[in-house]
Amino acid sequence: DADRGALWPLVKQVSLRGPFGVTVGGVRLCDVPGLHDNNAARNGVMRSILEEADALLIVSAITRAVNDKGAKALMPPSLRGQLLKGGVLGQLAFVASKSDHLTPSEVQENLQLPPGTGPAACVAARNAFTRTSITQDFYDGQPTCLFPANLPPPPAETPWEETLRFELPVFTVSARDSLKLEGVVTGDAPPVLATPAETQVPAVRAYIGLAAVAHHARVARGLPDGWTRVGAMLLDALEDKEKQAATQLKGGEQGAGSPAGATVSAPRGAP
Repeated sequence: DADRGALWPLVKQVSLRGPFGVTVGGVRLCDVPGLHDNNAARNGVMRSILEEADALLIVSAITRAVNDKGAKALMPPSLRGQLLKGGVLGQLAFVASKSDHLTPSEVQENLQLPPGTGPAACVAARNAFTRTSITQDFYDGQPTCLFPANLPPPPAETPWEETLRFELPVFTVSARDSLKLEGVVTGDAPPVLATPAETQVPAVRAYIGLAAVAHHARVARGLPDGWTRVGAMLLDALEDKEKQAATQLKGGEQGAGSPAGATVSAPRGAP
């Protein structure tokens, strides 16, 4: 009844089914709203999906990926530490999208490239810079003994799926050029990149496929006691971070009202 106002949401969920190679093996991709949505219903949808997520792809446009606070908030220090200690490849990856969207002169200036550098070379340079920056941010503050290069090789009898220790893959993706190079889109402006491999779309597909096969192998063998889905791990890490922030805020308010010379320190943990 329009006279009584509109009901929300008009659309609760949109499901797409088709012969998509990336979903072979039972893979289901869910695009969820971001964190801290002011709409409680959307925020509830996001949390319910994350609780059941075996893998996460954090996506941000490459023009802001390096400084994207929202994306960084999805990789809090405690989650990064958990993954480095006992995670496996496939649980978390970063996708910087729209890698072919650029103004060459701006990229040349920002990355100090030689004048006249071609668009494809600008894409490659920005991609490399993005991958390096995001990777460094991920490992920042974590014990160096947990870095993949510093871990001892797994024992020879280790099942193959358990040898895939966690590392953070960073993909710099151009979906638009991929569609052009694969012949899905025709009659448009020529692609910036020369081959499908340069778009990294095939690499993302391969990564998802490998992660799915390895996950099914772990399930068939029996997941270890205490195994937690990475989506649930993220929600727990965010909840702990919010509690710590609330505790610090409470301590700051107490400190503001204290007499000069007094020190008020808030206890760590939940208020």
